[in-house]
Amino acid sequence: MKIIILDPYKKSNSKINKDQAGGYGTSNEFGDNFFNLILSYFVKKLIQYPPLYVAYSISVLKKKGYDVFYENDINLVNSADLCLVTSSIVCHETELQVLKKLKEKKIYTGVIGSFCTTVPNLYLKESDFVISGEPEFFLLREDINSLIKEKKRGILKSASGKNLDELPFPSWETFFNSGGPKAFFINKFGKTIPILASRGCPYSCFNYCTYPTQQGRTVRRRSVKNIISEIKLWKEKYNINSFLFRDPVFSINNPQTEELCNELKKRDLKIKFGIETHLNNLNLHLAKILYSAGLRYVEVGIESSSEEVLKDCKRFSIKKEKELDLVKAIEKIGIKVKTMFIYGMPTDNYKSCLDTLNFSKQINATYSQFSIFTPYPGTPIYDTEYKNKILTKKFEDFTQWQLVFKHKNLSTENLKSLVKKSYKEYYLRSIWLLKYFKIYRL
Repeated sequence: MKIIILDPYKKSNSKINKDQAGGYGTSNEFGDNFFNLILSYFVKKLIQYPPLYVAYSISVLKKKGYDVFYENDINLVNSADLCLVTSSIVCHETELQVLKKLKEKKIYTGVIGSFCTTVPNLYLKESDFVISGEPEFFLLREDINSLIKEKKRGILKSASGKNLDELPFPSWETFFNSGGPKAFFINKFGKTIPILASRGCPYSCFNYCTYPTQQGRTVRRRSVKNIISEIKLWKEKYNINSFLFRDPVFSINNPQTEELCNELKKRDLKIKFGIETHLNNLNLHLAKILYSAGLRYVEVGIESSSEEVLKDCKRFSIKKEKELDLVKAIEKIGIKVKTMFIYGMPTDNYKSCLDTLNFSKQINATYSQFSIFTPYPGTPIYDTEYKNKILTKKFEDFTQWQLVFKHKNLSTENLKSLVKKSYKEYYLRSIWLLKYFKIYRL
């Protein structure tokens, strides 16, 4: 049987990543001046990886003996026993158009991913079924022959997989012919394999963050043995030694993190990898252990320099003086840090956003990201405070770089100008340029 996974994207000059924001996706819209457009082009060309659940789903279906194909273009899909379309918030309307065309072609079609789990009925208008939950576990447990033969319809529930080791290793080799997956910040122009150590996040930012909403607040972990086996596969079979861990909070369990590091060193695998974590879960001692195992890049969400703004949004964070010192100390070891900031949080004003920009310059991390607060469907803050304040009729506007709700202190123009100003001022400072040139010896 022939199964196609169709992963459609809207036309854009910005990098669209459906794996980020808990699978809702983001579209990096840095601004429309010359420098910001160059930055967008650079990011789009050198950072590329499809959703992790897609690579897992392909591997599950291949293991079951199906002929599986991955496509981005609806025009290349003319026949199939089943077509699974990826869902996201940033390409939602485009995905619906694609589903209409598949219906015209009379192809049996389902929708998978985080966003269709949140709003299944919006997709059911144009598809035969929606898999609600983690699609790779549904496909692992379901009798696919019966699914296709019976032409099942409606919302098909998938229970979260408690044992992540059950899954076969994701089929990233599917994407090698198109040059991916890749992440410049870890491995300049070579391939970087996205990899999973855990799912789930218990932190209070679930109030506005989609990761806990989609993956649950209970942390589920792969065994160290299973992770090491996957890393060895990519090294030994494909000579790839660069990895990006896609856990919401990589170092949430320090003993297991240290166990993984010790095993990497014991086996002398000589890899380099990147992670995303919370500064509350990282200290200098652990950072040194991670560096010795291959950590070369870490993303940390700081969001705002204002304690009042963070408290109002129920975002727990360490004191900013400690954030400043810790990031500088981590970078001194040799680990590149990307600090992530959000403008337009509920009680933000223009001054608090400028203070955040100035704080980012104080830290002077190797990379910094400035985005716009986006209340997402499915999160507590959306249902309780923002559902009736949304300004746009298009979900594709929920990019993290556009204001989609009526803010009490800031306008769309305020926030767009702040984002443009931030990227230009941050990356064109002589102190940052000198640091960057020294790191990469350009």
